[in-house]
Amino acid sequence: MIESISAVTLVTRDMRRAVRFYETLGFRLKHGGPEATFTSFEAGTGLLNLITRAPGQRLAWWGRTDQGPWVIEVGARSIGGLCARALRFGAGIGLEDLILSHVLGLPIETMAGEDKATGVMMIPIPQAGVLESVGGIEAARRVAGVDDVTITIPKGHEVVPLPEGNKYLGFIFARGDSPEAVEEALRDSHHCLRFQIDPRADAE
Repeated sequence: MIESISAVTLVTRDMRRAVRFYETLGFRLKHGGPEATFTSFEAGTGLLNLITRAPGQRLAWWGRTDQGPWVIEVGARSIGGLCARALRFGAGIGLEDLILSHVLGLPIETMAGEDKATGVMMIPIPQAGVLESVGGIEAARRVAGVDDVTITIPKGHEVVPLPEGNKYLGFIFARGDSPEAVEEALRDSHHCLRFQIDPRADAE
């Protein structure tokens, strides 16, 4: 039985962007930085680690138990949650469809990703309290390059910012001709959103 997790390690191909992203969310840098190959952020009483992955490099994950080292997994795992919507393969199939087709032995035309930059923003929670309303969603969806804006926390529910919290307000998906264009679309879309959070209200 797992009693606690002291650290989580994520893989990135762009440490500079990853560090900027987590600093924007409020994580405090403990070790490393934009030019490092390994970076740690304080996450409550634990750590959030980032490690760079070179093209073609394969990673193995392990943990410590009372019986010694224990292999968790070898090779990459599927991206989780709604973030997988950002990925399209072949004739537009999603990541889950690609994985299931591979497991079931179904024919796959191609595993090549689409010829466009794509990205997703996990919308950060700006302050603790109870979410009363979200405005500007339609304007955020109309930003050039944005595919969709999804708010996943219902009104009337408590919101807690990272690193103490464990949720995002929602997700913004975008596509473009370059990573820079996608990043700009995500930022512009996020700037359209207006969150009304009551810091004094009790969660329903």
